[in-house]
Amino acid sequence: MLSKITRCLNGDLKVGDLVLSVPDNEYSCLVGVVTEINLRGTPEQVTDNESDDVHVNFMQDYSEKRIAEIEELFSGAYGDDRPFDELPLDEVIMAPDGLIRITGFDEDMLSLLFG
Repeated sequence: MLSKITRCLNGDLKVGDLVLSVPDNEYSCLVGVVTEINLRGTPEQVTDNESDDVHVNFMQDYSEKRIAEIEELFSGAYGDDRPFDELPLDEVIMAPDGLIRITGFDEDMLSLLFG
């Protein structure tokens, strides 16, 4: 079986890649792992998006400060307080152009990006 590949903002993207969501979407600046790619127009595609569906698990090991920021972001979006472990971050379907592939970035590069 051939591995499914799609194109994100900075290159090819495949299952298992580490990604960062772009700042201008509702999952702003979250780090995740691609769990599945469903190509546009195939029976596996579950959205009506005009692009491929990229399934991402954003439930990562964040710092306590970052978890508080994420909880605040989503609490505002939902209109109530939600603890991190109750946020719907483990199965998010994204368009490829909302993701930056960070697999292969070394620790120095990641620390420049994330502080």
